[in-house]
Amino acid sequence: MLEELTFSDLEVMDRAAERQDNEVKKAKPADRQTLTRHLDAVNKAKTALEDGVPLRRQDLSPSEMEFLSAYQLLTAKPVIVAFNTDETGPDVDMTQLGLDDSAIHTLGQVSLCGKLEEDLSLMSDEDDAMFREELGVGEPATFKVINVSYGTLGLISFLTVGEDEVRAWTIPADLPAQEAAGAVHSDFIRGFIRAEVIPYDDLVRCGGIPQGRKEGVLRSEGKTYLVKDGDVINFLINV
Repeated sequence: MLEELTFSDLEVMDRAAERQDNEVKKAKPADRQTLTRHLDAVNKAKTALEDGVPLRRQDLSPSEMEFLSAYQLLTAKPVIVAFNTDETGPDVDMTQLGLDDSAIHTLGQVSLCGKLEEDLSLMSDEDDAMFREELGVGEPATFKVINVSYGTLGLISFLTVGEDEVRAWTIPADLPAQEAAGAVHSDFIRGFIRAEVIPYDDLVRCGGIPQGRKEGVLRSEGKTYLVKDGDVINFLINV
C-alpha cells in the first residue's frame, strides 16, 4: 500500500516537472528565478520518490514544502497502520511489514480485533468492562485509534470548565498558552493576561478547582507556557 502511494505521487511529480520546465523556458527574466526554484523543488521531491522516500521523510525546506503542498501529495500526509488481528493472536507490529526503522518512526500504528470489538460494542457498559478485564484486551479500539491519531498528527487536547459546560479543545502540541487561548475565541489572544492551569488527574483527585487551589496544584502560567495534554485551563483575559 505504501509503495502504491509513492508511485501515485511520482506520477504527479513527473507531470509537474514537465510543466514547470516548460514554464521556466517561456518565462520572462523577472519570473525565471522563482519558477526555477519551483522546478528544483519538484525535481528534488521526484528524485527522492524514485528512491522510495515519501515526502514526509524528505529533507525539504519550509518554502519547498509550502510550494509542493499545492499538489496534495499522498506521501506528505501522516499515515496510521491498523492491524486487524484475531481474538487469540498476538499484537502485530511494523517490523512484520519489512519496513526499516526510519520508515516505522514516521507511521502511527494500532493493533485491534475488529470482530471482538464489534461483539463488545453490543453489550452494556458493565458487561463490556467485565469481558475486557477477563480477556485482557484493554481499552476500546475507538480510544486506541483516537490516541494514535492525535499522536501521529501532533495534536493534544486541553479542557475548559464552566458552570454548565465542560469542553475539550484540540490544538497542536507545544502551543503556548496565549495561542492556545485562541482556540476558545480569537479575542482571547489579544486580551490574554494569564492562565490558571490544573492537570486533569489532579482536578479529579481534588474533587474540584477550589480544593486544587488550596492544595497548590492550580498554577498561574504566563503566555509562553506550553499547554500539555489534559490541562484544565481557565483563561484570564481583558478585552
